[in-house]
Amino acid sequence: MRAENLPRILSATRAVVALSIVLILIGCKTEKDPDPVRVLGSPPENAYLGVEYSYNFGADGGEGILDYSLTNAPSWLALEDINNKARQGVIMRGVPGLTGGNRGESDLGTTQDINLVTTDGQAVGLEPFDINVKVNPLSLASETFVEGERAEPPEEFETNQCAIPDISLNGEHTITYNEYASDGSVVSVEQATLPTRPVLVRILLDQPSVTEISVAFSLESNFNENNCDTDFAPPHQRCDQSESNEDDAVIGRDVIALGSGSQQLLGDIDYLFYEPDSSGASTSGVVTLSPGTTECFIRLEVIEDGFPERTENFTVRLTEVRSGLASLGRRDTYAKAMSIEDNEPVVSLKTAKGGGRDTLNIGQSKEFTAVLTGKRSDEIRAKLASRGSSTAIIGTDFYTQLQSPGGIWEDADEIVFPVGTDEVTFRVQIEDSDSFSNLLSDDKFALIEIDATYQAGRPNHARGANDAPLRISLNELTSPLIVNGLGAEEFMPTDISVEQNGNIFVAGYEPLNGDRIVARIYSRQGELIQEVEVAAPANGFVADISKGPLIATSQRDVRDPVTGAEGPRYEFGVAYNISSVETDGMDIVISKFIFDPDSNGGEYTRSWEISSGTTGDDAVQAIDVNSAGNIVIAGATNDAWPDQASAGNFDSFVQTIDGVLDGSEVTPQVSSTRQVGYTGDEQVAGVTAGDSIPLVMGWSSNLEGGPDAIGEPGGFSYSVSSSSSNVNVNQVATELGDRIVSGASSSSNIWFLGNGRTQYLFADRGNGAAPSYEREPLSSEAGFVVGISRFGNIRKAFSLNDKDDSQKDEFSDIILFNGDLVVSGLTEGRFNSSAEVLGQHGVLSRISLTAEPGEVAVTDSEDTSSGDEANGDETSGEYSSSWRFQSSLSDTEVSSLANYRDDEITALVRSSNDWQILLFGPEGDALNP
Repeated sequence: MRAENLPRILSATRAVVALSIVLILIGCKTEKDPDPVRVLGSPPENAYLGVEYSYNFGADGGEGILDYSLTNAPSWLALEDINNKARQGVIMRGVPGLTGGNRGESDLGTTQDINLVTTDGQAVGLEPFDINVKVNPLSLASETFVEGERAEPPEEFETNQCAIPDISLNGEHTITYNEYASDGSVVSVEQATLPTRPVLVRILLDQPSVTEISVAFSLESNFNENNCDTDFAPPHQRCDQSESNEDDAVIGRDVIALGSGSQQLLGDIDYLFYEPDSSGASTSGVVTLSPGTTECFIRLEVIEDGFPERTENFTVRLTEVRSGLASLGRRDTYAKAMSIEDNEPVVSLKTAKGGGRDTLNIGQSKEFTAVLTGKRSDEIRAKLASRGSSTAIIGTDFYTQLQSPGGIWEDADEIVFPVGTDEVTFRVQIEDSDSFSNLLSDDKFALIEIDATYQAGRPNHARGANDAPLRISLNELTSPLIVNGLGAEEFMPTDISVEQNGNIFVAGYEPLNGDRIVARIYSRQGELIQEVEVAAPANGFVADISKGPLIATSQRDVRDPVTGAEGPRYEFGVAYNISSVETDGMDIVISKFIFDPDSNGGEYTRSWEISSGTTGDDAVQAIDVNSAGNIVIAGATNDAWPDQASAGNFDSFVQTIDGVLDGSEVTPQVSSTRQVGYTGDEQVAGVTAGDSIPLVMGWSSNLEGGPDAIGEPGGFSYSVSSSSSNVNVNQVATELGDRIVSGASSSSNIWFLGNGRTQYLFADRGNGAAPSYEREPLSSEAGFVVGISRFGNIRKAFSLNDKDDSQKDEFSDIILFNGDLVVSGLTEGRFNSSAEVLGQHGVLSRISLTAEPGEVAVTDSEDTSSGDEANGDETSGEYSSSWRFQSSLSDTEVSSLANYRDDEITALVRSSNDWQILLFGPEGDALNP
């Protein structure tokens, strides 16, 4: 039995041994090698003098407890001693400039290749880094203070901030000041103790320091009493308030560090100390920031001096760090500008209706209003003057007058506001025509304001709202200008423009002289200075679907090719329709004229002429001149221009004609034509040439089948840069029977003028919803204005209806005027609420663009004016530039408008068979009725 089992026993033993070896081998395969030693973290690159720098590194890997060390470290930086050796990590800490030997600024700069080394005794981990030590800068926050106004205390923080001084109580300070005679000479030196308002200037430390920081400050100003205006010597008002001094505060009179009577107001603020100057006034001091503080305060006082002044500037300068590690910059000083806005009462000069602009005739007088706003407890004075840029001279061309106690108007220029009176009426009297002289090319104008030079530094005198002076233009055309002395058959005017120093350009034709087309040019005084023949008699002129001869004028600066000097060039273009002999259709003739100062003492001469058209009927309906002097026309065609396509019926088009130099001659050349049409009939209501991209405004009976079609009647506008450029059409829907007849545009908005039986509203219905564009039926024909942005968004809408909505109102032209709109036309009702209706009356209306969406042009307010006067908005209590004029004469209409300097509205008016030029002021006054 044993002999037989022995091989079996040996075999089992071998198996156990083999299995043990396998298990041992398996055990060896699963044992992990130690992880490498690593330093975890990246310390900040920047440190600051006097500011604690610390960083908590982490570490892992290795076997056992890790040890740490720094190599190539600056002397101020060290590792914390770690008692708990089981901790994996280390804190690095130091204060540049203090720890490691109090080296101060010697610690500034960058230390490179600092190494944090960690080891478990076998493996080593390394983290290299750099540290740049910087200064800890002090700075100030710039502030604007308002004299006499309580300052708001700064926001309070829980940490890093000094205690905020109490600024709720007023202080006081005694000042000396000069009293001036009327000529500005000093008559006495006065002393006054005045209230002060405490204000705070924030002083900021970039990083919290571990030590106190004490810094000195001072108040400074560029004011110098010896810096006088030319021809003046101190002491004088023109030295104290000279051009070089007027924007500078006087330390000790406008602002003081601590008022002479304010010591008791400091309370328990212990970080702020004041230091007197040589005069004993506190104009400097020291602020101490405790450790950890980054925001502190310099308490100053603004003196309420009662003198009218401009906004004045002064400087708070940090002059010296007296303790601690902080920096004031490379020059060891830091300054910040502060400003003080004046709070003295302000006088505004207004028209009787509240506006800021008016036009008066030669020899006319008119009352205006001086309005005082602001707090005061004494009588206030204000002296009137004309601004230096005025062309009308006070005391020569016009006089300001005040009413005596006996009711007599007497020449005077100083307005007195007694206590309790905030509005005073004064009068402007224009010199009589016998004595008035104007050798200038334009009408004179006056910019009347409060004499800031006289007022400055005088107690109980007001400031002036001189950013908006009262502008008064002096009109010399005081009687109607009849442009067709023998009636409409002698001359039929069709369009007007104003250019070249107020000259009035009237285009038209002579029915009794073979429809000869002329442009009559009148001076601003109404004298006919030139009649330009545009087309000889029997020229084929037609006016069936066009608007008659149209005129556009231009003034641009050009460089003389010989001298190189720049000067104005005056030019105008005229466009009209003729019957085409070749096509039996209707073509367009465009002529350009340039003012030649060397021809007959100065006159317009023809530059070029061109005929343009398709094989069909082409009606010119608008004209303009672009900034390069090229003529832009727009209109309607029932055919297709070259390289353009017809949409059927009448399409709109716009065309630019350039003047090309051919040797010594200028030859006209059509540079671009663009045609835009829909399935309906299109008509052009206006064109604006701009610099090089014309803007077309018009109307279509059906905006369908064309670009951006909305599928209903409406107005449209588009801009094109060439014959092939993409065109985006903005559209606004109208009712089927309504039609847009004229248009105007500004840099941001487009305005359509139309007629129909619909009231157009851009109404705010409340409930937080956006205003909506709405159309409501009317009982009678009325006008409307709809405004859109250049991107097609509706901005405003206005209705132009008679007061009773019972009679016909029809409008023909719209222009921009001083930020508003002016429209013209006719009415058979009471367009002006006080008018007497005797048939058809010409009307004119200014529409304020500051009105809220949904408002009509003028409120339905009654007044006692005659039909020839403007009826303004008198119900709101606020000024509105809107007004309505209605002629008292029957059988009249106002057909065309032009703008002269935003001072006068020039109107072409038909009165029975007479055509005349009438002028209207900014507030609707007829200047030459």
